[in-house]
Amino acid sequence: MFVKVGATIAMMVLSYFIVYVSWKPLKKKQKKEKVAVVGITLFGLVSGIWLLYDPNLPSPTRIIELIFDPIRYLLE
Repeated sequence: MFVKVGATIAMMVLSYFIVYVSWKPLKKKQKKEKVAVVGITLFGLVSGIWLLYDPNLPSPTRIIELIFDPIRYLLE
């Protein structure tokens, strides 16, 4: 249990540093870029924590296969 909490805290700290380092070179007017940096990092953080606590989740590749398999048969 404590290992997962420690790993969660470590992921949060690393995500903070990623945003901090990516944020510095951006100018004040680059609001869309800042939102993208925070959004992508937050998505990675949430999915990492989710996989830490539930490792039996399907991979992103499997999810994309479920979405696009019906379309593949239509295109053939």
